[in-house]
Amino acid sequence: MFGRRRQRSNAHKLDGGPPTTLARWHHQPVTPHEFATKWMGSSRAERAAAQEHFIDLCRMLGEQTPNEADPHGDWYAFEKGAARLEGGDGYADVWKRGHFGWEYKGKKKDLAAAYRQLVG
Repeated sequence: MFGRRRQRSNAHKLDGGPPTTLARWHHQPVTPHEFATKWMGSSRAERAAAQEHFIDLCRMLGEQTPNEADPHGDWYAFEKGAARLEGGDGYADVWKRGHFGWEYKGKKKDLAAAYRQLVG
């Protein structure tokens, strides 16, 4: 299926030009009401929902997702290992170099454990 689909090299234009059909598909806005309605009723496990939740958050805020901004995952990625502030290696569900490490935890989980996982 993907082999037959024509790839567009300018699908993620950042120069202010008109978006292609593929780029418009990737940038469907999500309103705060749609976001809240969808996620308040979710009973999915953390691992099953984390990336979709973050993508929806990006859509609501009008920001690029990790793969749209950095297709190679060099500086913005899901499931990224990174150096901890206190030394050693850490792990983040979402990571953007020089900006943030984001760790999801399921409902009623220990947020201090998420923090320790990121910083040491």
